Amino acid sequence: MTAEIGKVVDQVFRLVYIARNVAHHRSLEPFKDDFDQNYWILVFNNFLDIAVLEWCKAFGSKGEATHWSKHVADPDAFRAGLLRGLAVSEEEWRAYWEGIKTYRDEVVAHHESTSKVTHYPDFGYALQACFYYYDILIKQLRVLRVFDYPDSLEGYFEKSLAQARSISEVAYGATRSLTEAVY
Repeated sequence: MTAEIGKVVDQVFRLVYIARNVAHHRSLEPFKDDFDQNYWILVFNNFLDIAVLEWCKAFGSKGEATHWSKHVADPDAFRAGLLRGLAVSEEEWRAYWEGIKTYRDEVVAHHESTSKVTHYPDFGYALQACFYYYDILIKQLRVLRVFDYPDSLEGYFEKSLAQARSISEVAYGATRSLTEAVY
């Protein structure tokens, strides 16, 4: 694998990993109000926390080697296309981005006793941003004759969500009668 392919594959895999974690998190949402075991609370929250960490690697700080701006030919065109695709203004995107980054900074990556974060971030725009970025990256891989990844991250996400829902229903159903015995 060439260095050029390796860099693109790293980004593609990160986006796939985000989509997979969001799908698994969403598959457990129907059960979250009934969680009676620490196990399910931890699993549910960890899926989102990992998605946030990985998303911030790709969309967080421009100083990161993994930030999208280091991997697209025209960062200005990328940003304009992203905002257009999400149908949000620069200010709306900035506020959304800050919410996810603050959650990562103050809750997941570091403990801030003065944090004002009260909710888990909504991953709607974040996931759409991943779909947009993936479309660009997958075209690069196809030009480089790499076909190991799905053509559409959105399609992959939908398939992952469907499978995760089936698994979550069976797994949660099999353990729902267990009571917490540790703490």
